[in-house]
Amino acid sequence: MQQPTAKTEVNRKSLSKGAMWIGSSRLLVNGIGLLSTLMLARLLVPQDFGLVAVAESVFALVAAITELMLATSLIQHRNPQAYHYHTAFTLNLARAVLLTAFMAALGFPFAAIYGDERFVDLFLVLAGATLIGGFENPMLVTLMRKLIFWQEFALNVASKVVGFVVAVGLAYVYQTYWALIIGAVAAQAARVIVSYIVVPYRPRFSLRGYRDLLSFSFWLTLSNGIQTANVRLDPVLLGLFAPSAVVGQLAVGKKLAFLPVQEGLGPIRMLFFPAFSRMQDDIDRLRHAYLKGQGMVSMIAMPVGFGFALVAAPLVELALGEIWLPTVPVIQIFAVMSAIQASESVRSLAMALDRTRDVFMRDLLVLLARVLLVLAGMAVGAASGAGALIGLVMGSSIASLILLLLSLRLVKQLCGISIVRQLSVTIRPLLAALVMTAGVILITRHTDLLPKMGGQIGEIAFTVGTGGILYALALTLIWAASGRPAGAEAGLAALSRQSWLTVRNRAGIRQA
Repeated sequence: MQQPTAKTEVNRKSLSKGAMWIGSSRLLVNGIGLLSTLMLARLLVPQDFGLVAVAESVFALVAAITELMLATSLIQHRNPQAYHYHTAFTLNLARAVLLTAFMAALGFPFAAIYGDERFVDLFLVLAGATLIGGFENPMLVTLMRKLIFWQEFALNVASKVVGFVVAVGLAYVYQTYWALIIGAVAAQAARVIVSYIVVPYRPRFSLRGYRDLLSFSFWLTLSNGIQTANVRLDPVLLGLFAPSAVVGQLAVGKKLAFLPVQEGLGPIRMLFFPAFSRMQDDIDRLRHAYLKGQGMVSMIAMPVGFGFALVAAPLVELALGEIWLPTVPVIQIFAVMSAIQASESVRSLAMALDRTRDVFMRDLLVLLARVLLVLAGMAVGAASGAGALIGLVMGSSIASLILLLLSLRLVKQLCGISIVRQLSVTIRPLLAALVMTAGVILITRHTDLLPKMGGQIGEIAFTVGTGGILYALALTLIWAASGRPAGAEAGLAALSRQSWLTVRNRAGIRQA
């Protein structure tokens, strides 16, 4: 009985170290990404972001549809050999070469469809970035399999810093949309170079292990393509019916809205798949881990998403300027949706259980619904005077709710956790976030403190501080009223008590 306990403790320590590395990486990447977006938005205009958003979305869609997901296959494989890594390198490079040629040629029809010749050159340069990415080191997954995540810190931070310096530098000197594109290419090149520094590897061409890798990744590849379409299709559709400036407002608003929740939860979510994979033969333990993880994610995501929606207006006016004010409702709606969407992690669960076909079917249904809802939303928005942009945002949000409902059902099918049980770990943070939102709105509408606190900066600081206090109080009261069930709140309460005892004991020692 001692050996499993020791092994579990080692895994727990590895996960904690992994979370520390990824958390540090995400913290820096988030800060750099936010700073980059704000600075570029000041230096460029919405039309520039709209043009690049369409091109990058098309590339993301095509890349995802053809993505072989070999790294995921290597993580899931029980005992990968050297030839498996050589096979992964060969297949990824071959895909990159074919994709580069296809994407370079795709610029011509898109230039004709959108009536903008600049797409030809944009697609050509982005195709070069695709070719560079094909050389990335497949041996990186060896560290992830061992729950060692320091390489993610090096990769993410190095590539983000390089992309930031190049993009902002070019935007400052030339004030052109090329700053966005060349910055992305530079970031990709930096990532490939650093991948060989953190894990030395000599590439070899081989196809010996292709059956083992592709047999797992087939449905995952299709699912990844559909999932990317669900995320990146909006600018492409909007660009067909609205000017590039409106597309730019959507691109910047959506990026800012999803940044706090998605990137903030990255350290936790990246641990789910390797952790769940280790529990695939112990379904009871897997159920417990999934619910505990989702409770933790929801407890963080809800106040961040709802809180970001509350500060969207003063933040945009302060950081971006009046030209970007139309993005405020986009940020507010998508920030709330990002928090709600975070309440499920079925993709990691399905990959661990090798049930990726089920995820593909879910994502396909949502994609069909999303296209219809977005098109209908744009039509209704244009006819009602609200605008195609707001219509698209509403249609996309409804599709996201459909995705959530299907995800709850899929988790039940995969490991037997009832929908009610799944909702029980997310409903308390959601209710607390709603209380926080209502309380902040009521307080700010009936106080004269804000004008005396320094304009937008004072409003943001007041909202964040008040919201944090209200959320903590509401969550504590709701948890207590629910009978103090086991979960993320219980873990946080235990940690708080332990921290308080530690501080009190140290204070007592000092006094003695």
